[in-house]
Amino acid sequence: MKKKKILITVLILVLVCLSACGKKEVDSNSKDNLLGKWTLVEMPVIKCENAKYMYSVGYDKLELFSDGSAIENGYSEKWIAENGRLKIGDDVSSYELSGDKLKVTDDDGCQRIYERN
Repeated sequence: MKKKKILITVLILVLVCLSACGKKEVDSNSKDNLLGKWTLVEMPVIKCENAKYMYSVGYDKLELFSDGSAIENGYSEKWIAENGRLKIGDDVSSYELSGDKLKVTDDDGCQRIYERN
């Protein structure tokens, strides 16, 4: 009888330990997921929702570093990402990260899509 109690206790402990070791949810919009090299793959040149004129603003190459520095087409900038907003230099946009695709939308509704290198 004593062996059964010990065996049941050990099995319960094993089950508890295994359930605690499950995968954790990863926030896809985490700042750490933005780190690395990005290449512009899509940027429609159209008149955006609230823009008064047609324009095309974007960086062909973008590299984001963990120390808050960035390189855009060879120029050094500072960057920060908080609450779904991405600020690079003076430019502030919302962003969505899906796998190796980064969609950046400025306040006029213009979108740029980058792909991780």
